[in-house]
Parts: sequence; structure tokens; C-alpha cells
Amino acid sequence: MRLFAKNKSSINGQAICPGDKSISQRAIIIGALANQDISISGFLKGEDPLSTLSALNQIGADISMTNNIVNINKRENPFNNPSNSIDLGNSGTGMRLMMGLVSGLGLDAKLIGDESLMKRPMSRVSIPLNEMGANVADSKGLPPIEIESREIRDDYAYDMPIASAQVKSSILLAGVASNKKVSIFEPSITRDHTEIMLKHFGLNIKSEEENDGKRITFIPGNKFLVERL
Repeated sequence: MRLFAKNKSSINGQAICPGDKSISQRAIIIGALANQDISISGFLKGEDPLSTLSALNQIGADISMTNNIVNINKRENPFNNPSNSIDLGNSGTGMRLMMGLVSGLGLDAKLIGDESLMKRPMSRVSIPLNEMGANVADSKGLPPIEIESREIRDDYAYDMPIASAQVKSSILLAGVASNKKVSIFEPSITRDHTEIMLKHFGLNIKSEEENDGKRITFIPGNKFLVERL
């Protein structure tokens, strides 16, 4: 076989990249909070996002997949306590984000995972959530995570000792779910998937550079605006 290459002035085409794991999980969590009929394309059909999808359905969300499109259906009833432990598989992102969501919603839930996840640290999330007023118990900083219903306090501010997009996102989700003002300072700038998505949905999120980092603030008042994702 002989192959020949010729010079071309331009190349045209379309490349479709696979979905992002972290963005996929945030999209369904925030979409479920919005409680509207939403269709999401580009969702990564991987184990971690699917574990988070299942976890959301366990607390009353109505999410399904059809031909690689995720459909979030508007709920008639509020979120509810799960009847069984919520298994996040191997998803550290899913567990940390669900800790904030469940705490903000004021639900009772137990979060578990596979052998690997049960050895991953969670105190970086449980400590600030408890300072917010939540009741989150871990096992010497590790899962299982047991959350009991308690009201989140308003106008909570947290300076993260170590920058973490997951910790930041968990605290933001707790504020959004409880409709309470929250402010987080990150000493160095991390991924801002959550802030961008919350802004996309019309929520009041302020991001301001501060020293070498950034302060992110959620201010309640705006309603979710829903578009196709």
C-alpha cells in the first residue's frame, strides 16, 4: 500500500470531545435543584457521573438517559430522605458534592462508596459544613458519612486553608440548596465549573480576585433560569 500526503491550505471538520466527568456531575446536581424539565447533551456516561445520577434519584430526583441525552424531569414533590444508604461507588467528587447538597436540603442520609472511596479523606468538607450549621459525621475523617437534618445558618464565610474546587463547590451547593448566603475564599484559583454553571442558571454568584486567590459569594434572591445544557 502506498499513501500520499498533499499540502492543503486548510482542514475542515468537526471533532466531538467526550463529556467532562466533573462538569457532568455538576450539571445534573444543579439541574435537579432547578426543578424544571431539562435536557443535557454531552454527558459523560462513566461510572462516576452515573453514580451521582443514581444518588440524586435516591433523594427524589427524576433523571433518566435516552440515546445519550440526560433528561431531568420536573418534580411534583420535594426532595426526600433516601430509604437506603447512598452508594457513590468510586466517585470522590460525587460524595463531596452530595455532602453539600444533602446538608443544604436538610435531609437525613448515609453516604458510602467502594473500598477505595471509603479510604478517601472527607473532613475537608465535613468541617466547614458543620461550621455552617449542618450535622455531618464522618469516621475519623473518612466515610461512611452520616448526615442528619439541621438548618444551615445564613451569611457563612469560609477561608479555605487549601484550595479545592470540590470543597468550594460543596459549600456553594449547601448555600444554594438552603437558600442562604455563603462566601468562600480560595487561596489560589481553582476550577470554576460550579460558579459558571450557577451563573448560567441565573443565580447571583460573585467572583472577585483577592490577594493571590479569589472570593466567591452566593447571594440568594434570584430564581433559576433554565435553558438547554
